[in-house]
Amino acid sequence: MSNISAARLAREMREIVTAKDIEATGIILENLDDKLTKMRGFINGPPDSPYETSLTLRTVLLSVQSLLDLPEPKDPQDAVVAKQKMSEPELFEKTARFWTQHYANGSGEKDAEFLQKIKNLKEMGVNEDKAISTLSCCGWSSERSIDYIFN
Repeated sequence: MSNISAARLAREMREIVTAKDIEATGIILENLDDKLTKMRGFINGPPDSPYETSLTLRTVLLSVQSLLDLPEPKDPQDAVVAKQKMSEPELFEKTARFWTQHYANGSGEKDAEFLQKIKNLKEMGVNEDKAISTLSCCGWSSERSIDYIFN
């Protein structure tokens, strides 16, 4: 690691560790070695939401990477999520809870109906992440998801 990189990491780590406003939000970052190459982080989701607990730095980064790896140019995920939250809040909550359980090891039992629909798409040759993403965007409708993927 270059001196510039080490200095930047040290500065950012100090900022996070000493910032009281960040601590109050439930964001915690700790250094695990003297070289600043190993860190552990934790991010609290909002209380009484499907994102409460189970968000580690690792799972946040994996979730971001997954979103970057599976872009949906026909149907941007942000627009779908926003529309679903406004028009179908119960489905939004179920979907958010499932994503938290699946990608961030959230507590609770995963929705059996969602799991079956994912399994069905996987049996058709669709990879798991694409199945989850497509089903989520299509309101967990198997028919709409199949149409979207294969047509």
